[in-house]
Amino acid sequence: SLDYGLSRFDHKFVFKFSPVYELPFGKGKAFLNDGRWFENQIGGWQVSGILTSASGFPFSVMATDNSSTGGDHDQRANQVCDGNHLSHRSFNHWFDTSCYVQPETGKLGNERRNNIYAPGATNVNLSLFKAFPIDKEDSVQFRTDFFSAFNHPLPQYPDNIVTDATYGQI
Repeated sequence: SLDYGLSRFDHKFVFKFSPVYELPFGKGKAFLNDGRWFENQIGGWQVSGILTSASGFPFSVMATDNSSTGGDHDQRANQVCDGNHLSHRSFNHWFDTSCYVQPETGKLGNERRNNIYAPGATNVNLSLFKAFPIDKEDSVQFRTDFFSAFNHPLPQYPDNIVTDATYGQI
């Protein structure tokens, strides 16, 4: 019954937003619309983006295998309280580490499978592009893409092994 739990790829929440916007410059637009050569060239630019925001994946707290059951296998820790309820989460203390302890020698841990969520991630990709006409039916597109445009950290799982020195830290 302890193996009943969340899947490793369970996202509670996922939000994606993908806008496309034509910049208001050039002929027939709100700004720089005098009809001169420069204003005609600056028109027609578009910007687009993809915003992805998702909650983290679930994981279990692991312990050293002292179960004496033979073989080398994962050993979950003993859970004595709910480690998800911290008043302030940080990269140095993601979950309540006092809620999970090393099981006694010869015993298996009692923690349920995947009962803590890792940190979520938010990412923004941006594009800037314009189509330049060659003739009536053909055009060439100039495009530049910025992946992970704001270059902020995408946190990984915290250290989930009870006996590690960095236990509970990302």
